[in-house]
Amino acid sequence: MIIRDTEIFDAPRDAVFALTRDRFEEYLALVPAVNSVKLLSSHSPAPGVIANITEWEGSARIPSSFRNRLSQDMLRWRIHCVWDENSWTCRWRAETSHFRDILDCRGDIHCSLSRCVLTVNLKVFMPVFGATVERFIARNYLDKNLMINKEAIKTLLASAK
Repeated sequence: MIIRDTEIFDAPRDAVFALTRDRFEEYLALVPAVNSVKLLSSHSPAPGVIANITEWEGSARIPSSFRNRLSQDMLRWRIHCVWDENSWTCRWRAETSHFRDILDCRGDIHCSLSRCVLTVNLKVFMPVFGATVERFIARNYLDKNLMINKEAIKTLLASAK
């Protein structure tokens, strides 16, 4: 399943890019579904390029029908990013603590002069139920969290003016 989302920010591209790359802890503090995020590693493999790994811990209401199979402890993941200021892009891959064999989530962010386009490619490798689980995750978690993330970024950009 591919999800594509475009947002126009009332701020220069370099400010939006720098905020999402360098100040992620600040804007994610405004996102209720994220309990914590911390930088595990960061390095610059080339001029204008930063590769980093962050560890996230989320919170979500787990539907009663899944509570015997899922726990809050399972809502941890790592995000591997390559931020390229030369092309104003970020390529990322999420690595879950659990379900590594059945879940693949990756994508990119591309910032043009006034807009950022986020593409998420979510794939659940489960016979019969894979597409249903993808739709459930997208509808109940990804869509809502994307909207909240964008609002948090807008809030911090507005406070910087």
